[in-house]
Amino acid sequence: MAWLRTGRALAHYGLPRHSTDVDLDNPPSARWLRDSSPSILTRLSGRRFAKLIWLLLTLLFFSALWCLLSIFNQPDPSRFRQHVQASLALDPEAVSPGQRKLVIILPVDSPSPDLCKVVSSAVALGYPAPVLVNWKKDFRTGEEGVGPSHLGKVTGTLDFLDWATGPDVGDTDRLDDNDIILMLDAHDVWLQLPPQVMMHRYFKSIQQANLRLAQEVGFLANDSVKHTTIASAQKGCFAPRDPLSDLHCDQLPESILAPDVYGFLTDSKMFNWNSLRPRYVNSGSFMGPAGDMKRYFGRVRDKMDKHMRMLMDDQSLGGDQGIFSETFAEQELWRKRLRANYAAGDEKGVEKTLKWRGTYEYHVSLDYTQELFYPTCYAESDGFFVTLGEEKAVKTESAKLGVSPPRVAGVPDDVKEVESPLAMLDGIDEEEDSWGQLPLYADFWTTAVPVAVHHNAWKDGLKSRRVSWWDKTWYFPYLRRLIAAHSVPINETGPLATIPAQNGVTLEVSPYDAERTQRSALIFRGKSETEGWELHEAEWEGICKSDDDAELEHPWFDEVFRDGNGPFKVGDMVP
Repeated sequence: MAWLRTGRALAHYGLPRHSTDVDLDNPPSARWLRDSSPSILTRLSGRRFAKLIWLLLTLLFFSALWCLLSIFNQPDPSRFRQHVQASLALDPEAVSPGQRKLVIILPVDSPSPDLCKVVSSAVALGYPAPVLVNWKKDFRTGEEGVGPSHLGKVTGTLDFLDWATGPDVGDTDRLDDNDIILMLDAHDVWLQLPPQVMMHRYFKSIQQANLRLAQEVGFLANDSVKHTTIASAQKGCFAPRDPLSDLHCDQLPESILAPDVYGFLTDSKMFNWNSLRPRYVNSGSFMGPAGDMKRYFGRVRDKMDKHMRMLMDDQSLGGDQGIFSETFAEQELWRKRLRANYAAGDEKGVEKTLKWRGTYEYHVSLDYTQELFYPTCYAESDGFFVTLGEEKAVKTESAKLGVSPPRVAGVPDDVKEVESPLAMLDGIDEEEDSWGQLPLYADFWTTAVPVAVHHNAWKDGLKSRRVSWWDKTWYFPYLRRLIAAHSVPINETGPLATIPAQNGVTLEVSPYDAERTQRSALIFRGKSETEGWELHEAEWEGICKSDDDAELEHPWFDEVFRDGNGPFKVGDMVP
């Protein structure tokens, strides 16, 4: 029925051609409906009325036929898992051996319980203490040239990366270009799977993206064109608070999920973006090498500065997603040109196109399967927390969301291979710490069980899930004990992840904060007495206690822990 939305079709049946012709949210719309009804009936008389009825009946017939076919010819549920979980095998020859660090960056300007949840989810799972950039900067005045907070995400991250990879940093805080950066939105991204799973999926995603590139462009990934950075993927193509960015929505690569993952309405916009397969940039999560992340974010910053200069007096630029999306889209358009040159055997065209590689190629791919990052925006009713080892629970939750028979089938293989963090606690029996007995967030349509869940759903007050769903995470009942267990120098526990690599050797991923004892967060800030930057170890109270009046009535520890035991302090002995 998408044809009914065109202006020509609406005018044909006597309806207003443009949405501005009638405001359905205000009283005049009711008057317009009453006054216009006779005219509409008159226009729909005779042949036109019969034609409309015939079209409606045809649509109803085929809809009913599809429903019947769906009932008696249900697709094999395992087919949907094959697009997500069946390709988990990682080829060691695609991974360079050696050692890398992992650092988590959270752009945030002030403490809050929401920030505390993000940080505690990381610490409870054994990730390194996140680095907080833009701390205590005033985004309202922009006195430091930061601009709105979403744009400060770009400048703050670049400030840290420039410093950490620069000549003035000590060995403890130094990053090489190949060290791994994980940048997350600081208020609503909860981690739920440990570093070993994340690193395995990251390298697997890179491997698969490069294989797709070989098929699409026609040559194997190399230094000119390859993938190293993964950005979060979402369903909708949009840019909040950005009037200038061109997202090139129709030019982007197709999703790799099953073409009927949401039934016959897959990729239809009939119900907004809910039935679209994720293939658009979400700027809430990025993961990649420090050197390539610097280039990508640097390009975004330059475009951001250009957009700011182009704004009209009545315009504002308050969102970063459009600029990230535009930069990714330009990369894909450049690759299309390169592919066309190769296909045509146009050597001069290839040479000319490659000259623009530095401007358009940023080695970025998307997390199409959402195994790494799961934005809930326009996927509000696709997933929930469920005990994957309980078949009945999976079936019940799947049915609630309209998925029958269930597609999710137990714990993903790569999660089974990793020990649960609960194993480090005393008094936890073997059955209790099994992944199959812990509630994990899962998408019941795609079967994705993501490493991180991004609670950016906002319609109908769904931001409240940051509060109402917090106690549904598997680690919530053990949160204080897990944080206490991880409040030790992390270099005593070995690498975060070990990945099989080339020539039978391994890649070891170590934490950025390996030599520090404080395991909450590191604040990236300017030095007080001299020029330059430094990292300051933060106390839990310093990042969790909000500055607003709500803190007086409902202290942060009552929201984060909900156990009546007050604030957390390093050294707490929790039974």
